[in-house]
Amino acid sequence: MDHSYYATMPKPRKKHKYCYVPQCSTIQYQDDVTFHTFPKNVILKKKWEHALKMNITKFTNNINVCSKHFIKDDFLQFKTTNSPFRRVKLKLCAIPSQNLPKRLFERPTPSPLKMKRVQRAERATRRDLIGQEDNLELKISLDSNNTPSTARRKINFPSEHKEVPEEECLCELLPFDDTGVVQNVESSVTSDSDINSFTGLSKIEYLKDIANISNILMSKLQYSIQFSLDTEMRICLTLCKLKLNMSYKSLSVLFGISDTTCKNYFIETINLLFLIFKSMIVWPSKSKIEKNLPSCFTNYKETRVILDCFETTIEKPKCLNCRIRTYSHYKGNHTIKIMVGIAPDGLITFLSSVYGGRASDKFIFIDSGILDKCTEGDAIMVDKGFLIEQECADRGVRLYRPPFLGKNKQLSTKDGIENAEIARARVHIERAIQRIKIFKILQQKVPWSYLPIIDKITTVICGVVNISRPIIGESESGNMVIHA
Repeated sequence: MDHSYYATMPKPRKKHKYCYVPQCSTIQYQDDVTFHTFPKNVILKKKWEHALKMNITKFTNNINVCSKHFIKDDFLQFKTTNSPFRRVKLKLCAIPSQNLPKRLFERPTPSPLKMKRVQRAERATRRDLIGQEDNLELKISLDSNNTPSTARRKINFPSEHKEVPEEECLCELLPFDDTGVVQNVESSVTSDSDINSFTGLSKIEYLKDIANISNILMSKLQYSIQFSLDTEMRICLTLCKLKLNMSYKSLSVLFGISDTTCKNYFIETINLLFLIFKSMIVWPSKSKIEKNLPSCFTNYKETRVILDCFETTIEKPKCLNCRIRTYSHYKGNHTIKIMVGIAPDGLITFLSSVYGGRASDKFIFIDSGILDKCTEGDAIMVDKGFLIEQECADRGVRLYRPPFLGKNKQLSTKDGIENAEIARARVHIERAIQRIKIFKILQQKVPWSYLPIIDKITTVICGVVNISRPIIGESESGNMVIHA
């Protein structure tokens, strides 16, 4: 007799069925409860989903609906109903109609917290209705009084605002000044700090002087354009666009003109300001540089200019050739590149044309022609990215540049001291570029439509930086005379 034993696997335990309908907690083995799957007919399935407020993407056999959601007439009646193992079936046209789920707004709110919320909402609605009645009474009284200071005035929008319907506005109920919005904007800027925050100019007098020069220049150029804003406000609008990079829609609200007019004024005024500010970027003589030499340039008295480049991102061009020329591997984006040169006293004395981000510092240095401005015996101070030893040696120009580490593990004592002294003197070009980049039009992506005037924009910005407070203070300048 074989007494060997065989291991048997336990039978898997069946999971309890439960009703898949929301807000229903029926489970298997309850009295007189049966479970039914969704019908296979597509139209009938949609009717079940709509009735039960369900949205099922994938139907399986585990999705059950209990018999509590059907009426007695929805089931088929069998002749033999005494069998305990009978299977209850639904009719083909049966649709759930009992104990259906209710949405949040359909449920009753018996709790005290919910009742308080409802009462609070009702009180807020009553307050709004009372406020509207008060406004209506105020409106009637204004019409009856019709005083000059508080009379209702109809605002006539210009032709550019065709999308605005001709209907009453809330501002008609407020006192309206006859001088207009532009006068209010102009009178609100009263201090030097206000004009500096909006335009970048350090003093209000500078804005008036630039406006006077612009009027003289416009008379010589015989301008025949009729402007709705005066020269001072157009200059303020243009510099505000450069400093804050506000949208034309925002400027139109601020200056009381249409956004299209703002754009036209900006482009027209940039061309005018370019003629004024390009004369503020001057290449000084060697004697003036020696007279204004700061103390940090004691060991580099031959320095004529300190050079560096900066980049700003632009919109991705549609042209493939332009994409190649503007893509900068250093920034990982499409950029434009500009080389800036300052004198040892911090004044911007040179500004190159705008190049694509792919151009190297050496290419911009050669193509800009700055070596033609230098004479034999002068010196140029640059960063490590300018590999221009041979070009400077051919012109007899000395090159001050931080020493390279090369194959050495660390710099020698002499090179370390030289590196620190050059960095102490060259840091002022970084401060000048930082002031240029304060203007947000160069911080954010420059639109591709600005590329034809980007040279003029950078010239105006550098001119504004030159007439601002000096980069090098009196404590650093020694016997330096600050440029006006």
